[in-house]
Amino acid sequence: MLILQKNIIKWGVNGEIEIVLQDTSFKLVSDCDDSIVDWLYYDANAYSEIKEMMLFGKIAERSKFILDIGANTGVYSVFAAVKNRSCRIWAFEPYQSNFERY
Repeated sequence: MLILQKNIIKWGVNGEIEIVLQDTSFKLVSDCDDSIVDWLYYDANAYSEIKEMMLFGKIAERSKFILDIGANTGVYSVFAAVKNRSCRIWAFEPYQSNFERY
């Protein structure tokens, strides 16, 4: 899969990918099929939900429990788990093709 962004062609990322957001490093998996992983890998600051992810990370640092309803491919849940390793996280994804990915 190719991503067209500002006249630059970028390949969809494949495999286990390390993402770094500010002071936090975590790994995500993609089979060239997760555009969120692509955005975070190539230019996290250009990702449309980067501000929301940063806020979510700050909230996760102080949380004991998180319910991620509509988790998609789990990016927010993985980020929260790294921000607070003692937090219990439940991720729910009703869309069958996303749910079956992992």
